[in-house]
Amino acid sequence: MDSLVSIFLLTCLLSLSTAQIPGPVQNLVINNIQQWGFTAAWDPPNTGNTPEFYNVTITNTNTNDVYERSLLPNDDGAYEIDHLYDDTTYMFSVVAVNSDGQGGLAVENTGINIPPCQLCLNSATEGPSFFRLMFPATGVTTIISGTSVDASTRLTGTQRTISPLLTSTFFLGLQGGLLYELQMTDANTQTIVYSSRYRTVPNPATNLLLSPDSSTSVQVTYEQPIGTQYHKYDGFRITYGDQERFVGSSDTSVVIDGLQAGISYTFEVQTFSGELADRTYSMPATDDIILVDLFLEANATTSLSVAWALPSIEVSGFQIRYSILDASSFTTLPFGATVTSAILENLEPGKIYRINLYIVTAEGTDLLTGAEFQTKQDSEELRLQTRTSTSIFVSWGNTTRPEVTGFVLRITFPEGSLLHTKTVGFGDVLGIEFSDLIPGTNYTIYLLVEVEGQSDTTVHSLDVTTLPGMPGRVSCIYITQSLLRFVWVATQEGNFDGYAISIQTDDGEEIPLESVGKDEQLQAMAYYLMDSTIYTVIVKSTLGDLRGEPATTICRTDFQFLKVSTSTSTSGGQDLFLDWPDFGASSYEMEYTPQEGTPSSPIILDTSTMMILRNLSPGTAYHFTLFGFSEFGRGRLTGVTFVLGNIHMNELIVYL
Repeated sequence: MDSLVSIFLLTCLLSLSTAQIPGPVQNLVINNIQQWGFTAAWDPPNTGNTPEFYNVTITNTNTNDVYERSLLPNDDGAYEIDHLYDDTTYMFSVVAVNSDGQGGLAVENTGINIPPCQLCLNSATEGPSFFRLMFPATGVTTIISGTSVDASTRLTGTQRTISPLLTSTFFLGLQGGLLYELQMTDANTQTIVYSSRYRTVPNPATNLLLSPDSSTSVQVTYEQPIGTQYHKYDGFRITYGDQERFVGSSDTSVVIDGLQAGISYTFEVQTFSGELADRTYSMPATDDIILVDLFLEANATTSLSVAWALPSIEVSGFQIRYSILDASSFTTLPFGATVTSAILENLEPGKIYRINLYIVTAEGTDLLTGAEFQTKQDSEELRLQTRTSTSIFVSWGNTTRPEVTGFVLRITFPEGSLLHTKTVGFGDVLGIEFSDLIPGTNYTIYLLVEVEGQSDTTVHSLDVTTLPGMPGRVSCIYITQSLLRFVWVATQEGNFDGYAISIQTDDGEEIPLESVGKDEQLQAMAYYLMDSTIYTVIVKSTLGDLRGEPATTICRTDFQFLKVSTSTSTSGGQDLFLDWPDFGASSYEMEYTPQEGTPSSPIILDTSTMMILRNLSPGTAYHFTLFGFSEFGRGRLTGVTFVLGNIHMNELIVYL
């Protein structure tokens, strides 16, 4: 009898468990098919538990690629399925899932045909702030508009009026990495003629740095892209050889292992945004590295002993180049192809040395690896290790006198007034930092020894000047495709005599500009730059040869829309020709200004996309700015800066 009851209860439990699994969804309908996706709608299952969520599968039947998503139930039972490829056939299926993760039967819909684009993207010409669009001529005047789909704030591009016969245009005023829904509407009836969705390219990662983590691994570090508050990116793609790795948007340091010593690797880091058909990638940040161990075997006060592993490639020899860290010159030592160690002699005590190891081949020399090692310090002698605008860190060597029980450090102003006193016990780390100092100020540091708890005589002193303070915020105020003009806020604290200015390209090359005096106007310009390129603007306070910590900003030059050519007129002046793509404006206006001169009156143009200026002055830099008019008003489109050379023949070098 008991066994019959047990079987009955087990049967009931199994039946109850089966009943909890949701049944198939009801009345699956696919509608609103667009170039980028469709809407799927269904009713909940009429059997089993109420679904906690739905698992949907989208299969590209052209390639058999499968895309899966989980959707939470909503009130109207309609779900947008987007990020799909145009001109592609898909199969869609949905499964209801309960709170235990149990799914019911799948319901499918096959043969969903996504139409080809009509408002199409020219992917060969794209950037973070614009699209180049192509489309069949409409035969009517239309207005193209765009609205962000996935930004935290609803953003719109610059609306443009399109003439009836136009078949392409640039759509500007966008933010990087965002998905935009674009529409061309009839200007008279407001009906939609064409529509599409595309994602702008995200801004790139900056300051890529490769450093050996071991003989078989590399640490890849970079900084997040710089952009407006609306810029979007979902993560980073790191590629090397035929490998790639995707990491999250907050991961800016990644160790790549499983590499081989002696082989050159090229690493690329790109930001990405979106998924599937609308995923876009930024321009890559690129760097190369060859892994070889370089390690310290021994160090003394005036020598360093280093060793390395032989690379897997054939070499004819090695070179070691070494110098005190940040020194401008270095010493070179040659070694044979089988040598794996070296002793560097006649060095300075207590100094950090940068040591680079090169291979020598028939093609020349190539850097294999580098490292920084420090010599030991002389006893009872102060050495400057690091300094900032508000701190100084010094170290000293241990004493050989048995009666010494500790050390006392004092820091004073030049006139002798005492600022701080610090005591360091015998056997402690022989280094100390003085902080909360004044930028650009000279200090004297004294090292005293303690004998039986009492301060003895001063054994060494060192004069050190803190670095000048950091300037305030740097801002780009005028940008063309070849020029950046920027300003900054004056350094507020301490002593300094001026500013050192430079710009840095994405590959790390730093280009110095003319320095600016302390009392001069705080602005500078960089000319002859590459179009559509990100530059880091760097401003440092100076005090003699000292350079303070940098204030920086990131600026991108305009895309090369304005193109120029010139010829020499019979009167000896220069004739200049400009042309640009049709931006869809109802009319254009050109302003030009000599570098040292008064701006010209604006030149009003019709819908023409070219103009000629005659008898310009040789040897003069001109700034050109193109404006466009539409029913929404006047807006800046692009600009260019170039120089007319002092020439006496039909030849001109144009800087874009």
